Amino acid sequence: MKNLLEASALELVNQHINLDKVLTLTTDIGKGAKTTFDKQIELSLIMHKGFEWFKSPDAKQVMKALNIEMTTEDFHTKVFGFKKSFFYDMVKVGSIRANETDVVSKYKKECNKLEKDGESSGRSIKGLINFAKATDKAEEEAEETGEEAEAVEVEAKLKTIMTFAIKGELTNDGKGASIKLMEDGEIKVTGSSDAILDSIHEAFEQMAKNLTPKDDDDDVVSINDIIEDVNEAYKEDNKIEVYVLEEED
Repeated sequence: MKNLLEASALELVNQHINLDKVLTLTTDIGKGAKTTFDKQIELSLIMHKGFEWFKSPDAKQVMKALNIEMTTEDFHTKVFGFKKSFFYDMVKVGSIRANETDVVSKYKKECNKLEKDGESSGRSIKGLINFAKATDKAEEEAEETGEEAEAVEVEAKLKTIMTFAIKGELTNDGKGASIKLMEDGEIKVTGSSDAILDSIHEAFEQMAKNLTPKDDDDDVVSINDIIEDVNEAYKEDNKIEVYVLEEED
């Protein structure tokens, strides 16, 4: 990231943001769910404080005096290497970490509880943001009613059993489509449902039945049988992606 900034900008930014620490944290991220999340929390605080400095009148004044031009996009891509949406999520979490430390602790505690019971917690930056919003809402409602705020719980993240996806160039809207079978038997469709053949919908519905209690005389269709049927239906088009997921973290 350092080589993306001009020398004068690099020197100025490094006075307010520990770029070596940023590099170390971004390098460490990805070494396991819990480790990644803890590193992201640590990095988010640096990003929050750094962005507050960048937006300040003092920073603007100094950059103008040094003839440094740096847009917000330059800041989040060249200093931290993140795209806009994730950058702002991290800054938001950094604000939570700075001002609502107990919320972060409660979220991690809820995640640990689920994981100890063998459930997937979906421990993530987005998850923490949603947890913080739910906590704020519960506290606001409690303040209005004069009652004690209800404890916010983290819901277990369902695993994906099977996914079928069509690339964008094969759909009218150019956005593609996908259908997923969740471990509780729910079928989720993203994009245009019409782009997915009826036979695929039927195959997923049959597989969903296999996940629920059945009578002895019910027919059971394996995932491999369904994938074979899907590939046969689309054998003339190699742009179709068909794959099975045993687990989604």
